[in-house]
Amino acid sequence: MDYTIKKLHQKHKSHILDFGNQLYGASVLNLGMRDVFNSVFFIFSPDEAGKIDYDFVLPAGDYLSFYYQGNYRQSYEKILEVIDHARGNGLRLLGDPFEIYEIDNRDTIITEQFLTEIQVRIATV
Repeated sequence: MDYTIKKLHQKHKSHILDFGNQLYGASVLNLGMRDVFNSVFFIFSPDEAGKIDYDFVLPAGDYLSFYYQGNYRQSYEKILEVIDHARGNGLRLLGDPFEIYEIDNRDTIITEQFLTEIQVRIATV
């Protein structure tokens, strides 16, 4: 993942002055496979996005969101928990879940302090 993020940073380096403060995430490719991602992406503000040649935009809508702290090894189980929660509450998923790395190895070397947000778009009732 770090290699992919560095390549993405190179593509957008004229828009990212401080890579350490740039928010990024990854979209899960297949829930049957651990730690396999469809895409890695940066999150830009609406002002910045107008100046960037981006590959995709997260669609507007309602998102189910869940935060967890600690090591990334728990990510797979946490994503499954989010999906189970959504289905158990009658929510229809619209797309793949993705992670946003709020606090990661650019911020601290203490893995217990990592903060990851899992989001998945859901249909509104």
